[in-house]
Amino acid sequence: MQHTPHRPSPTFVLALASVVALGPFAIDTYLASLPSIGAEFDAPDWATQLTLTGYLVVLGLGQIVAGPLTDAVGRRRPILLGIAVFVLASILATLAPTMTVLVAARLLQGAGAAVAFVAANSAVRDSATGDAATRLFSVLMSVGMIAPIIAPVLGGFIDEAAGWRAVFGTLAGIGVLALLVVWRFLPEPLQPELRSKVSLGPILRGYGAILRNRAFLLPLSALIAAFVMLFAYLGGASYVYQSFFGLTPGSFGTVFAISALIGLAGPILAHRLVDALGSVRLMLTGATVMFGGTLIALSGTWTGAPLWFAVFGFGIALLGLGLLEPPLMALCMSAITEGVGSASALIGAAQYMLGAVATSAIVVAATAGPLVWITTLLVIAVAALLLSVLVARGAAKRSL
Repeated sequence: MQHTPHRPSPTFVLALASVVALGPFAIDTYLASLPSIGAEFDAPDWATQLTLTGYLVVLGLGQIVAGPLTDAVGRRRPILLGIAVFVLASILATLAPTMTVLVAARLLQGAGAAVAFVAANSAVRDSATGDAATRLFSVLMSVGMIAPIIAPVLGGFIDEAAGWRAVFGTLAGIGVLALLVVWRFLPEPLQPELRSKVSLGPILRGYGAILRNRAFLLPLSALIAAFVMLFAYLGGASYVYQSFFGLTPGSFGTVFAISALIGLAGPILAHRLVDALGSVRLMLTGATVMFGGTLIALSGTWTGAPLWFAVFGFGIALLGLGLLEPPLMALCMSAITEGVGSASALIGAAQYMLGAVATSAIVVAATAGPLVWITTLLVIAVAALLLSVLVARGAAKRSL
């Protein structure tokens, strides 16, 4: 049975935004603490990086399991359960006596976030399709861009003032706040008559049908490339900025936030431009801007320009990402009429699993130096642009 979208209320959007904000806070708040975490446990870089990579892997795989379940039980209860698990895992990370326990806590954080995220993204499709969904995703992504402005600055200064454990304590507090907002303001968007039964056979057939849907797969491919670009940037920034440019955790957070502040204009513009451009043209514009910004960052680093040149270039690249992601999400989800939770799960799993690969692989490029790191990001940006062109051609053919 097909879902019937309704107009989302401001409080509904606020509740989803509180869930979306957990993602960047769980990643960006502690990026500046990676070196100090490794130093305290006397751990190699790969082990420290596992606290990020492991989180992303579970965040991706967990959505494959959780997606069909949210189609059966609804969205509200899984979101509340996921946030509660996230809070408990944050407390465990705060108290972790060893690197092993810290990694385990991050895996548990990823599991809780997976359930909450897949249900939240599915709730968007329950509420809107097409350009309307692009506008709603752009609002949520605006929140997702504001959080990286606040998170690294907050995390950097907390780390300098009270250590990395206080950073995870702060994450627990943010999770509690999100839990209260969802409990108060999020109604159940998926009515009982629209829910499906939990059965392995239909679940597997549903995933198979989605994976054969070209209108879903093409924008998903471009979205994955954009997400890999983002996580390759996130995974390498702390190493490059602190190891090669000598920034402290606090100054790294400030520099990181400046780029994110520029990038915030992306989803804000996407919300305003989608009516004039449509989702497809907005997507192409975003992919082009993301490529251009990365090229600026590489050119500045190659010519020995001051660090601020690269910081500005990355800001432009993030702006392009902010223009690119909402229409791609909308194009993916609008291609699906049944099994919305499963489709949302595939999107999240693909994004975060490949994001995990990117954060692991990018350590090699980041430790090799700024030029190698930024060149790698440029190659990924080119891939995202080429895939976006293919999406546009496919959309044009279907409109004939």
